[in-house]
Amino acid sequence: MIIKKISVAICTYNRPLLLERCIESVLTQNTNYEYEIIVIDNDAKKTAQEIVQKYKARVHYYFQPLKGLSYARNMAVSKATGEFLLFIDDDEYADQNWLKNMINCQKKYKADVVLGKVIYEIPEHFPSYIKKSLFFRRKNRITGENAGINEGYTGNTLVRRKLFELRNPSFLEQFNHTGGEDSDFFNFLLSRQAKIIFSNEAIIYETQDFKRLKASWFYKRGYRSGYNYSNHLFKNNHFFIGCIKWLYSVFGGFMVSFLLIIRMIFSPNKYFIKMLAKLGNQLGKIGYAFRFQIKDY
Repeated sequence: MIIKKISVAICTYNRPLLLERCIESVLTQNTNYEYEIIVIDNDAKKTAQEIVQKYKARVHYYFQPLKGLSYARNMAVSKATGEFLLFIDDDEYADQNWLKNMINCQKKYKADVVLGKVIYEIPEHFPSYIKKSLFFRRKNRITGENAGINEGYTGNTLVRRKLFELRNPSFLEQFNHTGGEDSDFFNFLLSRQAKIIFSNEAIIYETQDFKRLKASWFYKRGYRSGYNYSNHLFKNNHFFIGCIKWLYSVFGGFMVSFLLIIRMIFSPNKYFIKMLAKLGNQLGKIGYAFRFQIKDY
């Protein structure tokens, strides 16, 4: 199969310097595939506009005045013209062979969605309990391995464009200010039998910004993940079955949190952040029962 065109989508909010590095990494890809770059600026101050002006012949700029992750991603979908849409975030930059490896993987496995590898870069001035944390060590995936529920993300992802036509809007607006719009969409695709796989060769690097200097950021991220997990669980199961699965998940999650607390006593740098996020995850599951959300976007 010949890939006619790829649309590389970058949704951005007030990160002009990181955005510039991201764009540069996409423009200098080692590939013969035809692709376009579209930038969705979700900042009311239009902080991305001046950066994109430098590349106006090669990068398309769009402004989304409605603040929210889903609004930005849905605009990217509406503006893309490629057969495939390839997402990369504004705080990331791509390996030189990223696009080529992503497409080659899709063709080899005839996949609908390919989830690439994300390598975290932590600034030297960050405290050791963040730099050494196991939180930033993602499970190593084998190329061609199938993704499961709640494993989808848009930080480094190739999606067959026609899949976005399966529901409107593709990314639900209820997730605009909480995150989780991406895992919700890919869970939906899995329910429609889409083939979603991992690629270990399609690599991007993600820079950690100043927000992640605060321990509360990791707790909130865990909380939102737990909340969204419960939302998916009850939306896709009979209430009684959902309750059983929810109780099992919460109980198991608290047991893991307790073990992490024990480990943290002996190795705080490795386990503090991971424990905090895991504990937040369980409290987020409980918070769903009371409809208490954390809105942080």
